[in-house]
Amino acid sequence: MLNSGARLLPLLASVLTLRYDPSGESSDDHRDRLFLQVLVSLSANIVALIAVFYFLLPLSEAGREKGGPLLWVVLGITVGITLIFLRFGLRTLCVNLLLMMLSGVLLGASFILGGLMSPTMIFLLAVPVLASTLMHSRWAYFWTAITVAGWLLIADLEYMGVQMTRITHPSNVGIVQVMALLGTILVVMAVLGSYVSATNRLRKEMQLTNQRLDYLASHDSLTSIPNRRTFFEQAQRCLQRSIRSKRSFALLVIDLNDFKQINDRLGHKVGDAVLLHFAQRMSEGFRDTDFIGRLGGDEFGVLLEPVENAAGVSEVIERFRACGPSKLDVDGNSVLYDFAVGVAIYPEQGQTILDLYDAADGHMYHSKKAGLVD
Repeated sequence: MLNSGARLLPLLASVLTLRYDPSGESSDDHRDRLFLQVLVSLSANIVALIAVFYFLLPLSEAGREKGGPLLWVVLGITVGITLIFLRFGLRTLCVNLLLMMLSGVLLGASFILGGLMSPTMIFLLAVPVLASTLMHSRWAYFWTAITVAGWLLIADLEYMGVQMTRITHPSNVGIVQVMALLGTILVVMAVLGSYVSATNRLRKEMQLTNQRLDYLASHDSLTSIPNRRTFFEQAQRCLQRSIRSKRSFALLVIDLNDFKQINDRLGHKVGDAVLLHFAQRMSEGFRDTDFIGRLGGDEFGVLLEPVENAAGVSEVIERFRACGPSKLDVDGNSVLYDFAVGVAIYPEQGQTILDLYDAADGHMYHSKKAGLVD
């Protein structure tokens, strides 16, 4: 219980301030904050209504004697529910207490404000709206049924000839009804507006989360370049474009030489640093139109699109070799590494991505054994 109160106090502070960041807020936290907004708004509206009641509406003495204390009782109950909620939490219980109080007061007021023509009948619309926003749907159905039953009860009593008193001066009936309608509209719009705002915020957070998950699923966690799955998906699209345009593209497989020895001799931290250095070098060494990816371990892939011939591919590889040093310092260790490149060109070396990959991989291993540069 103490934890509930401690958790709700920051939410109360967020209600009373204009600057609040709801990021990371759960659905329950949002409903708690919205309930506090309703309680604070309702208390402020009752205070304003009391002022209007005593100073602006020319009511009879009977009206003042019955209506004034009723407003003060409603204000006291609202403040009491707010204190209970801040102390113990229990939002569902407190919301039902609030709706029970509102329904009872509004239906009771209908007997002294003219029955179906009473402005309080309009206010009953806020009850199911609050229930659906602050609690689960089953409570919305329950309070909708209660509201409809209240309307039918008043209508049935009037139909049977039960006389409803009217304490509002006849000349003020229209004004009071307009005020009640505007008040109801403002309450409903405020609640729905907050709900829509929260829904839009949650939708944006879900979009950002989905984008982040898509990025994590499509990129290598160490180097942040596309992973194996994304690389082969892009290669398949590249193949489809080449089939339609009847132009060639090249698939490169690049593997670091003796990378296992670097890991075994200097440790995985140095090995990860080498992979990061090489991935950065690849990002800077190839063209913007080329697609690079980490295929796993110390193996990388590149898609060159389009290409004219093998000589053009060799020029791209030589340019990449010359773009930066294969040397870096990690924790005082000077690490020198090299790499081998294998090339397969569509359609000469393969008609499918798997055929092209196998051809480029075989070429790469042949280059390693022969000590060739490409």
